[in-house]
This record gives sequence, C-alpha cells and structure tokens, in this order.
Amino acid sequence: IGVVHATRAIDAIHRFIGRIELGLIPQVIDTVLYISKGDVASILKVHYVVKVPSGMMQDDLSRPVIVISEHPSNEPKFEIYTFGDQVVVVPVTEEPDSSAFDSTKTRIIQEIENFLGTSEVEVKMKGSGKAVVSVPEPMMARLIGRKGASISELEKKLKVRIDVEALVPNGRKT
Repeated sequence: IGVVHATRAIDAIHRFIGRIELGLIPQVIDTVLYISKGDVASILKVHYVVKVPSGMMQDDLSRPVIVISEHPSNEPKFEIYTFGDQVVVVPVTEEPDSSAFDSTKTRIIQEIENFLGTSEVEVKMKGSGKAVVSVPEPMMARLIGRKGASISELEKKLKVRIDVEALVPNGRKT
C-alpha cells in the first residue's frame, strides 16, 4: 500500500510513467483508490493486454496496452501505450449510440440490401468513419465489384470506409 498525491486518479498512475518501466506499471499498481474530501471518489483497476488501442482501426497496430478500468463496472476509462518514442495516456470514449450513428448504420444496410437484392446483410460500426459489412459469400464479389469499383462507389456515397466479410448461414463471420 502506498500513497500518492494527485488531483485525479489517473494522475496518480501518470506519476509512475518514466520512473518505472511501462510494462511493470500493472505489476506495481494493481488498484487505485482515489479519495476526495474524505470519501472514496473512484476505484480504478490496472491491467495489461495486447490489443489495438481504441481509436486505431488497423489490426497491424496491435501493441501492449495498459488498460485503466473503473471498478466495479470494468468499463475502460484510459489506455496507456507507446506510440513511436512517446508514452501516450488516452481517455477511452465509448462508441456513440446516437441517432446519427444508428442512421448511418441503417443507411448502409438499406443501400447494400438494395444493391444486392437480399436482406442477409449485417453491419457493425467501428467508429464514425468505418463499418464492417457481412454478406453471404457468393455475394461478396458482386458487392466489391471489379477492381473494387462497386464498394468504392458505395463508400463515396455513404462517406464511410467499408470492409467486407463473409456471412455464413448461422450468422457467424468467417
């Protein structure tokens, strides 16, 4: 047990960056109890995973990430990772469930259903500018088009980057 003075709970963890190796932080700091005005204001859990940091889209950007989660909900609040030579502390924002977000998903589904003539379309939004579309494998070539022309046209029309995956009959992606 140790005491570190800070104005926010994440600032207490931030004080250790540069003093100890980044990979050792979750071993040294397991839990942070932030006490404000005599009451426990927040409890943060610290753990280490290898994943693509939130906000980044490409799988090849996977790296060791220290995830700071709120206890007891285990909702991620911050991520700490290296980007180049810098150590980055990034607040994690949840995917918005706003009507604009849902309407974009609905527009993508409608456009692809009309284009392919099928209702077997699943869309998963990966942020405001990217979607993963799952369609039956025989329809993938038609959706993508010759040299990617059809999917590029849809991307320009919808202003969203689209990745296409195969949808198997029981609903799982391959």
